[in-house]
Order: sequence, then C-alpha cells, then structure tokens
Amino acid sequence: MSSRFPARTFLLSTALASVLSLGASAPAMAAVTDVFAFGQTGKSGQYASYGTLELGTASGSSNISTNGNQGWVTDALNQNQSHTGGVTGSTNYIAGSCGSANCPQAQNHNNYFVCSLANITGPVTTATLALAAGNVVGSGYYNIYDATPLAGQLLNGPASPSGLFSQLTTQGALIGNIQFTASDTGGTFDITLNALGLRDLNYDIAHHYANFAIGGAVTTPDPASPSDPFPPPSAPSPLPGVGLLQSLGLLGLLAFAAARARSRT
Repeated sequence: MSSRFPARTFLLSTALASVLSLGASAPAMAAVTDVFAFGQTGKSGQYASYGTLELGTASGSSNISTNGNQGWVTDALNQNQSHTGGVTGSTNYIAGSCGSANCPQAQNHNNYFVCSLANITGPVTTATLALAAGNVVGSGYYNIYDATPLAGQLLNGPASPSGLFSQLTTQGALIGNIQFTASDTGGTFDITLNALGLRDLNYDIAHHYANFAIGGAVTTPDPASPSDPFPPPSAPSPLPGVGLLQSLGLLGLLAFAAARARSRT
C-alpha cells in the first residue's frame, strides 16, 4: 500500500501560523526520568492487549480493534530513531520516558494506534479509545492526537522515517487526554475523544478514509488547552454591500477543506 504525506495548501496565513505555533510547542520530556504508561503491553507482555476504539452512533455502537496495528516510536535520545509496531513487529505501546532501570536503553517513547474504518458509517456521536494501562511508573498526562496523515507509514511496520517521533503529535489536533499515576498499573484507561476528535473522525468516515490513526505522548505538566492546526474559518458578517467579503468567506471554507484533505490509506 502506498503512502504519502498530504499536500496541504493554506490560503490563509493564519492557518500556516497555527501550524508553526503547534510545532514549536510540541511536548518535551526529560531524557532519562522514569515517567511512562503502557509498559509490558506487547504480544508476550504481562498486560498484552490490543487498543480498541469504541464508537457510538444514533443507530447503536461498534468497537474497532487495532488488530495489532499499534506500537511505539522513540527519539533514541534525539539520535537514531527506532520504531517497532504493526502486526509484523511488537505490539507494545509504551509511552513516556523510560530510563535504564526499566528499559535496556534510556529513551523517550511516543505511541500510536491505527483503526480500520471499513464498514463504519456516521455520524459518530461518541468515541473512546480503550487501552490496557499496563505497567505505569510515575505520574503525568497522556495526550492523544489525530495522526491519520501518518497511517500509511505506521502500517508499514518497523521502518522509521526521520521525524516520525515528533510527527505523531504535530500532524493533527489534540483530541483527548487523561491523567495517570503508578496506582493505575494493571487497570484500563478510557480516553474520550473531544469535539475536535469527533470532527476529524466524522470527516474521515464521510470521505471514505480507510483508517483513523492516533498518536500519543506523555507530558508531566498539564497540557495546554486543545489546539487545532486546521481551524475552520470564521464566517464573514452578513452586512449589506459586502459581496467581496462573502466571497472571501467561501475561499476560507475551501481552504479548510483542502487543509483537512489527506491521502487515503
């Protein structure tokens, strides 16, 4: 299956500024402090489990398993990245900073989940990402992001394109988060998608995208208020004699649609 990054054309300078602002404020973590969740969640781990996206619609509910299309990416202390996951790799989805006391090497991890949208119809009114907490060390916040533009690369298995670690948290909106502590070990996390997550998910369903991908990262401070790199443009005021402004509003809507268009994977 071919994959590529989406061609996003921004007609509004504010949209570009938003993207740059989001990239500049990506979560950062200490390199060796043990603060992580989802340890030992791989195929042979003590808490082996697949992530599940639980959807609610007006006509009922449905659950979408990753079926093993999940994993982690590490920055390898900002040197050589490593990437494991997918049905041909490890299904462990540890996220956070794991020092040498708990991991062979001290590394920062982001994780991901890819869920098939085959046979899913909307609109979806509620969505929850259900995950086994696994082994949890320390306390912090686990944040999830729309990472659908990366779905094709994530499904390809162990290859690790440059920049994938940070791209998991910068390709889309912050769509949910939870707080965790070490006492959560062995439990379950239910992460409710916020309004931005429901908007993106319903857009992808309506436009027949094959998959919905989620990237995750751990932060220790409370994350900033949800931000969106592709905000819908404001409608112009309907004042008399402002046909030009109305035309600009239409261009803004077209710009939003172009920004949200992503390669189907």
